[in-house]
Amino acid sequence: MAIKVKKTQVGLGIAPRMNESKITNLTKYPSDQLVTMNFKVTAELRRAYKKYALEKDKSMVEILKESFDLYRSKNI
Repeated sequence: MAIKVKKTQVGLGIAPRMNESKITNLTKYPSDQLVTMNFKVTAELRRAYKKYALEKDKSMVEILKESFDLYRSKNI
């Protein structure tokens, strides 16, 4: 009968103490500061979106804000 040996992991180091670990993803930004939003769209939609923004002489952010405001006003 074989003896079971518990394997230990090597090289993980020492866990940080509770007071050393800091949560860094809870930062509150001022409401007027721009922050990054990450999402994917098709290349075709991106081209059309950029073209529309250029035609209207607005930034893509302005177009997004306006379209979201319109969507919310119609779907409340």
